[in-house]
Amino acid sequence: MPTNLLWQRWGDGYTVVKNKNDSCFYVVSKSVQMEGYHPIETHSAILRILSEKKDRHGYIEFADVFGLLTHETEPEPLATFESFSNKLRIMMRLYDHGDLVEVARHYNELNFGQIGLRLETSSSPPKLRHTVDHLLQAMWVQFGEMIVHGEGQEQCVLCNEWFAVGPTTNRRRKRFNAKRSFCCDAHAKRFEYINRKTRER
Repeated sequence: MPTNLLWQRWGDGYTVVKNKNDSCFYVVSKSVQMEGYHPIETHSAILRILSEKKDRHGYIEFADVFGLLTHETEPEPLATFESFSNKLRIMMRLYDHGDLVEVARHYNELNFGQIGLRLETSSSPPKLRHTVDHLLQAMWVQFGEMIVHGEGQEQCVLCNEWFAVGPTTNRRRKRFNAKRSFCCDAHAKRFEYINRKTRER
């Protein structure tokens, strides 16, 4: 089920500042140059990427690519990145080990506001879309869809990018006896070419 979200990110990136009023740290933009994009359509494994971020540097890396989590322009508490990254990391580990009962318990305890549904009939067949307010909700829907469809993520050995695999992604899981995954055929060929050249030396 597609998630309909046009999100804004600051083109010149983000930094962390300390607020004098509450002594808390916030992720803020470096400039006023914004650009719109569709995060879930752009990247199929955003949640896996955030789950790997564990410090201030990692959260800024994430924001530079995907923007803030709950608001496009307002400063985002650094604690929001830290909290959701930790929760994702726990649930990803449980999901990878097949413990769906515990995944569901954690998933259902969290509440990120109202998520709407919209029926679009401009295409055939009609599509039912989630209507979300911010990136955090979109990632939460993506996680739920991943579980429902029995999908997962694999990491490309050439570029280290995470990508979704499973029934609705047009990407098959790697075979049980395969040692490597690739995000595209071009990277598989490039990896083989590099290995062949290395062996020939």
